[in-house]
Formats: sequence, C-alpha cells, structure tokens
Amino acid sequence: MKVIVERVLFFNTIKLTTDKRDRRKWLYDTSFIRMEANADRLKLTGRTVEADIPAAVFVPGVSFIRARSFYKAVQLAPKDKELHLDVKLDGIHIGDVTMPWEAGDALLYVDPAKAPARHPDADKAEAGEAGPKPVQPRLFPHKPEA
Repeated sequence: MKVIVERVLFFNTIKLTTDKRDRRKWLYDTSFIRMEANADRLKLTGRTVEADIPAAVFVPGVSFIRARSFYKAVQLAPKDKELHLDVKLDGIHIGDVTMPWEAGDALLYVDPAKAPARHPDADKAEAGEAGPKPVQPRLFPHKPEA
C-alpha cells in the first residue's frame, strides 16, 4: 500500500475516527484503525466513525494498526504539507519514520476486496484483553501488611 495524503487533513481524520477527544480514554485505547487505499481515496475506519478523504493512491491495499501507536508515529513524521505512507514488508513508512509491524500489531491485505471489515483481534482489544497494559497509577503501590 502506497499513498500520499494531505498532512493536516489526515491528522484531523485520525482524531475524528479514533475519538481522541477524551484524553483519559485515549491513554488506554487499544482499538484498531482500518486504512483502505483504493481508487484515489483513503478510507479510515475507527470503532464507530468512518471517514473518506482524497489521496494519491499508487498501490492499493488495506492495513490495520493500533490507533494510538499510529497517531504517535504520524506525529514524528516530517512536517511537510503532504504525508507519504508506504506499507512494506518491514513495516509502515511514514515519511522517513519506520514503524515496525510489532509496534502496532499491524496487518496488511494487498487485495482490498479480501480484507475483513475489522481486525481479527478487535473484539479482544475492545474488551481490554489485548494490547498494552495500563500504566501503574502510583509510583510506590501500597502493600498491605500481613
């Protein structure tokens, strides 16, 4: 999958589809975002929202990635007007930033017609069974004395 998209539009679309408005929920979010590149359009699908934006699609495909990990990686990309996304065997290339597959539990489907609508582990992620564990709320947890 290889796509060039307008950076600001892409950022705003990720925020919309991943429900980044509630910071407390966002810190522990383990949901996946689905990106489908096909016929000069890039469709981003989150848990409840789907958005379709114009893009220059050179190689069509569908990829799934953890929403929060992907958002952080996109922030590290060059601050150019256009954002180059290139999904390869070694990971997702966002400008000159490479995000390995393991970092976001990412999947790639070369044929958009054969790609599922949801990530295979999406139900586990929404139930909190998969993905990163929440950060410990206290530096020194209280241990009851026996």
